[in-house]
Amino acid sequence: ARAAGGPPVHFYEVPAGELSADRLAHLATWAAELTAPAVLYIDEVELWGADRNSGLHDPATRASLFAALSAMDGLTNTSRLVWVASANKHPSQLDEALCRPGRFGYHIGLSGPRSDEIRALLDLEIARRAVAESIPLDQAVGLLSGQTQAAIVQALDDGAMLSLGAGEDRMTWPHLRTALLRRGTIVDEPPMSPEVRWAI
Repeated sequence: ARAAGGPPVHFYEVPAGELSADRLAHLATWAAELTAPAVLYIDEVELWGADRNSGLHDPATRASLFAALSAMDGLTNTSRLVWVASANKHPSQLDEALCRPGRFGYHIGLSGPRSDEIRALLDLEIARRAVAESIPLDQAVGLLSGQTQAAIVQALDDGAMLSLGAGEDRMTWPHLRTALLRRGTIVDEPPMSPEVRWAI
């Protein structure tokens, strides 16, 4: 990427699980000194970005949190870095200091696709697959309400596998419907009763 009229902006994508406190501090310093301006994108920041008082922390993740807080402060030599992160948790479940202005101060929530978007995705994905019959899209969209794009594609793959397993050479609606209803669950074991749980 290139800032308007400026030098290239380097983009670094790093999984949060790979960032120990030392690695995070070294990465931030290196990016600031050698390639700033730069964007550091941290995926699944909740691995160490949970509230500092959370029982989810161990000494290593808590150290990574504090290293990130230190590296993100605007008074350090890393101030020319733009920090971006993604999380599967709501910002309220992350450390308050991590989500304050000047650090991760802006939050963008992403929701699942709307019905019209699900239908468009189904049209696109079904066209890529061998289908034995017309798929009733209205029913399929209804069964996929609230699902993510990845879950929708997975359900179509699952429907194709169920059809192949039944000896069909093309995906059929009954198999796709089964896949949509089970939502990725292969073995549907009943939950343990309180008595069995207590015995275990």
